[in-house]
Amino acid sequence: MSPQQGKRQQSGLLKGHYRAGQKYRPPMLSYSESMVGDWVRDDLPDLLWPSALTALDGDDGMARYRRFVTEAHDALKQAGVDLARVVLDGRLTSLEAVPPDLRTQLAPMLTELMDRHDVVPDRLVRLLGLYPEGPGRWLLVEPYRTGADNGDEDIESVRFLADVIFRVVTDDEKHAAVKFAAMAWRVASRTLSLSADMVEVLKDYPADPAKRPLAESMIRSSFGAEKGAAYALDPTLERQHQNWASAFWRQNWRMSACVFPDAAEEEADEQPTPAVPGEAETTSTSDDTQPAVTDALVATATAEFNRFMDAALDRDVPLDLYAPAKHEVVSGLIARAARSVVAALLAPHLWSGEHGSGITRLLAETEILLAWLEITGSDAYEKYQSYGRGKAKLMHIRMKELLEGFPGEPPEYLVKAVEQQARKLGGEWGQEFTEVDLSATFSGTTIRQMAIDTGLKDLYDHVYQASSAVTHGEWSPIEDYVMQRCMNPTHRWHLVPSPRPAFDSEPQLGAYWVAKLGELVNAALRNLNVPQATGWVCCTDR
Repeated sequence: MSPQQGKRQQSGLLKGHYRAGQKYRPPMLSYSESMVGDWVRDDLPDLLWPSALTALDGDDGMARYRRFVTEAHDALKQAGVDLARVVLDGRLTSLEAVPPDLRTQLAPMLTELMDRHDVVPDRLVRLLGLYPEGPGRWLLVEPYRTGADNGDEDIESVRFLADVIFRVVTDDEKHAAVKFAAMAWRVASRTLSLSADMVEVLKDYPADPAKRPLAESMIRSSFGAEKGAAYALDPTLERQHQNWASAFWRQNWRMSACVFPDAAEEEADEQPTPAVPGEAETTSTSDDTQPAVTDALVATATAEFNRFMDAALDRDVPLDLYAPAKHEVVSGLIARAARSVVAALLAPHLWSGEHGSGITRLLAETEILLAWLEITGSDAYEKYQSYGRGKAKLMHIRMKELLEGFPGEPPEYLVKAVEQQARKLGGEWGQEFTEVDLSATFSGTTIRQMAIDTGLKDLYDHVYQASSAVTHGEWSPIEDYVMQRCMNPTHRWHLVPSPRPAFDSEPQLGAYWVAKLGELVNAALRNLNVPQATGWVCCTDR
């Protein structure tokens, strides 16, 4: 495991990171990708068996599983089975790798042991039954399935899956227990590449509370290394794991609908969900002199956003939850555009070239960005997210520095803001896997070049650049919007600030924003390869 190319930073905010160009990688990211991957995405689908046991019965479930593994190892060895052909490390793909000629021989023996130790819950069997092409069915599903499929049981199984994932991801002890399941077989077979002291610590896990903190730390830190070593010995393993994980997450998209954070609260209040997140009302503000126009435009913008939501969240349309970056980025860009347009429409005094330039610029930038991402490829979406997360990490570091250097007791709002940032970034551990890129843009190129690459240079020249001049406070728009001529000839008609705080609103600007939002929705659906709906359905009616 050798660090990637880069110079280690000895001081500054990013001390300890490795710099290569404008990119700063934390030490944990300087090693093999197989060691630092997303275990929930890549490994949890494969470890559903121990995950279900741990979620249902905690330590007792894991203790039963460990006893089963130990006895199974001894039984297989005594029966003369080649242990290189049978690996019971809790992974479904390992069960699938058992040669067909051995399955008939082993199924009765293993089923008897599994029943004796009660390590195959009925709820797990029903859950795995939802994946007809899933691995390991010959041992964990077929011997236990009875009767026809039941629709109500399927719904309950999906709920059970959600509960399992939530429990093992949010509970550190359960998280470690699941990862240990992948190591228990190697502990039983004494093939774990750890020191004697480490093996001694793990020998009684999870029964010995005194050893538990150290054991869990060792399990989490060695999980990726053990997996990386296995991939090095057999490069096909990584592809097998990824294939199943990808299939698992894709099917989950079709099995259940998205759940919005405020759904429960809104249901309790018996209030309709706002069509555009963050804006529930379509009534004009008190200073709105054109309520009919405003309401009509807000209604149209809302309909466009819901048209996108209805199509993008249609479970009949494939979505790869194993690699959701494209769907997330496109959806986020459209939601941002819709929120901004509706917010501006609800404040008609902002319908001017001066105050509305930010919305106009945002819409043009979104159009260029969507087009550029589409022609660049799937990696660009992940790069876009990674760049933003790196900037958020850097901001958190700066905020911590501000907090630590604050004279006297720092204000509570600042402390809470730093804590919230840390949670969002996954705490100190999560930040160890977040690269900071100080390049000017995520793409390594300018928005102008993106526009040229996508044939949108006219949009850049005539809309984006003009709006940017206002946003950046260039002199020309300041002169146009906020200054006026002094009419005193003796003052040589110099410029003075205008006493008027705003210009009259321009209704056609609001109409332009709404029309542009509709175009962006069409572009986003093309980007996602989603058939464009002919009508729209409000989110609350889904």
